[in-house]
Amino acid sequence: MEKFDWHKRLQPLLFFFRIVGLWPKKQELYSYNLYTLYTALSFILFDVCHNLFQVVQMFLIPMDLEAVAGSLFIAVQAVAVIKVFAFIRQMKMIKELMLKLNDDIFQPRTHEQRVRVSAALQFWWRIYVGYQLTLACTVVLWSSFPLLDKSYKESRLPFVAWYPYDYTKSPLYEITYFYQSFSLAFLNVCNSNLDMFAVCLMICIGAQCDILCDNLKGLGHLEEEGGYNDFNSGFLDIIREHKEILIFVAKFNLFVDKILLAQFVTTASSLALCFFQLTLVPAFSSEFFSIVSLIISTTSQIFLYCWYGNEIDAKSSKITYSAFKSGWIGTSYEAQRALLIFSLRTQQQITIKTFNLFPLSLVTFMTIMRTAWSYFVVLRQVNVPEQN
Repeated sequence: MEKFDWHKRLQPLLFFFRIVGLWPKKQELYSYNLYTLYTALSFILFDVCHNLFQVVQMFLIPMDLEAVAGSLFIAVQAVAVIKVFAFIRQMKMIKELMLKLNDDIFQPRTHEQRVRVSAALQFWWRIYVGYQLTLACTVVLWSSFPLLDKSYKESRLPFVAWYPYDYTKSPLYEITYFYQSFSLAFLNVCNSNLDMFAVCLMICIGAQCDILCDNLKGLGHLEEEGGYNDFNSGFLDIIREHKEILIFVAKFNLFVDKILLAQFVTTASSLALCFFQLTLVPAFSSEFFSIVSLIISTTSQIFLYCWYGNEIDAKSSKITYSAFKSGWIGTSYEAQRALLIFSLRTQQQITIKTFNLFPLSLVTFMTIMRTAWSYFVVLRQVNVPEQN
């Protein structure tokens, strides 16, 4: 049977990574070459400086709730910068994870397993396209609302920022406007593809749990394709497969730890500020729709992590039950005892966590949304005095 290529679906994503400087070719890492220089310059110019100019402006204006809400996008972009930096720092581990995916032990063994895995990756591709379109709408709306509400006549930029020159004069205004728009697009390409890369790896982990369950069910059954003739030797392969999945998950957790911590910490406050900002801008204006698109993209971002984290938890919980569907009846006492020990071990479900604090689950997602709404209510009450 032809070897299943787990990397095939990731090729468009890796292409965008390559363009923005986040993917040294093949199995190479960052070294002293032109591509590393390109990555460093891009990261500093379009990620760090773009946010730094906005942060400086925050300290130059009187701070109140409306000013803070107006600068809400700074937090969202700052999280993206942290995520990109963490991704670059852990490139070696990421390349190891990619290599591990194509190991023989992770290969689907039956036609049904191949179909199931292909369907899961095909669904991820549809999510990828939809997610990219959502973020593209956000970028377009945020970049163009000064044009739509004609505030460009007052030299208004998409983002309030400080620059060491008078950007209100032409052609500096046009150059600065383009710089902000391009930086926003650049940062969102990095951020969105990084999110979808992590989600794809989570789908692969869930698929490996499905394959393991299927292999367990076929253990000792000669009539099934891919079943084992000898229970003992087949069970040893199952144990090795489960161990490799746990190692893969442990490395994946190290990869997403800092990314998800930054995401979780800021998501609730960012959404609260978005809700609050909606009460300050004119309804159905260009800025109103820009904020709505930001709410949708931010919510989708954290929902995808929590949904697929919940899927991994649910699929790993089926491993124990699958073990008892194997052909263990009639095997030796030693084999049955080993299967029992394995079943006890697999009762501890595979969970993706952030620093062992926040498990990725739908419960966590609902907690974040409730927290965001609570923050919004507090902001609203502080800003609007109670009517007697």
